[in-house]
This record gives sequence, C-alpha cells and structure tokens, in this order.
Amino acid sequence: MAEQPSPNQQATPLPCGRFISFSGLQRFLRKSSDILATSVTGPLVLVSVLFFLIHFGVLFALALWVGGGVALGFLAAPALFEHAASRQQAGELVGHILRRFDTVAFGSGSVALAGSLLELFGTPGPARGLVLRVALVAAGLALALYARFALTPQIAALRQAMGNIDEVAREDPRRRAFGRLHGFSVLCLMGQMLLGALAMALSVM
Repeated sequence: MAEQPSPNQQATPLPCGRFISFSGLQRFLRKSSDILATSVTGPLVLVSVLFFLIHFGVLFALALWVGGGVALGFLAAPALFEHAASRQQAGELVGHILRRFDTVAFGSGSVALAGSLLELFGTPGPARGLVLRVALVAAGLALALYARFALTPQIAALRQAMGNIDEVAREDPRRRAFGRLHGFSVLCLMGQMLLGALAMALSVM
C-alpha cells in the first residue's frame, strides 16, 4: 500500500487549479519577500545619497563663504594697505575684490540656504539644529545683501566726492562719514564669517 504524504508535504491547491508543495510555497514566499525588500531598499538608498549630496553642498558652500571672507579680511586687505603705493590705491583694489567676493557670498549663501531648507523639510520630527542653521545662514545672507546694496553705494559716492582720500584731512566730515561706513562694512563681513562658522559647526554636530 502506498505511503501517505505527511501534512508538511501535502500539496496545496492554488486558485488556478495547480498544486504546489508546502516547501515550494515557503520558497515562493521567501523569494517574494526578498524582492519586496529590494524594491523598498532601493529608493531609500537613493534618498540617502541625495541627502548626503545636499549636506555636502551646504558644507562646501559655507566653507567657501567663510574661507573667502577670512582670506579677504585677514590676508588680502591688510597686505594691500601695507604695500600699496597709497591708501587711495589700496582702497580701490580692496573695493574691486570685495565686489567679487559679494558674488561668491550671494551664490554660496543661496546654495547653503536652499540646501538647509531641503534638509529641514525632508527631516521627519523636530529638527531644532536645522532650524537654527537656516536662521544663521539667512542672517548672514541678509548682512551680505545690506553691505552690497546699502553700504557699498554710499562708500563709493563718498570716495568719488573726496577724490584722493590721502589729500583729505582727517577732520573732514566726509572722511569721518567714510570711516564710519567702512567700519560698518567690516562689521558686516565679520558678522557673515561668524554666522557662517556657526552654521558650519551645526552642520557637523
């Protein structure tokens, strides 16, 4: 008499009318779960790579912004005022460099702000560090815009009105006003570097 199949080996009817053993059904379910896990993991990996690239872009933009400000404020400007033929010539050269740096600041600040906002909106749950970083970058960008479009035109107008600044007395009201505006411009640059450095610190914490 033929041996009866055990319960684990009994064939399981399928809706289509075909039969499959219990072990075969287990292999089918295991393979289906692997396929499902792969289909879910793939998009998660892509999202992780995307967020890594965004974070790297934010850090690179902040480093370029802060590093450029340090190079201008602590290296280029002092060297020019020390070795230029006159303060007039040094001021003109620093002005040209500063206008080019403004372009870098606007570009880097915009990239850092956009990337930080993307990270903030893509992070589930509370993200106080990201909110603070967005605020720091926005404040630094506001200082850069104020210096470029509010202070720089006034400084240029005073420089043009005075002519050669070396021939203008220190007690002249125009030179005093020029000195105040120049001081505000330096403070704006220092503020950008400080805010950018704090934002970088938050990015790596």
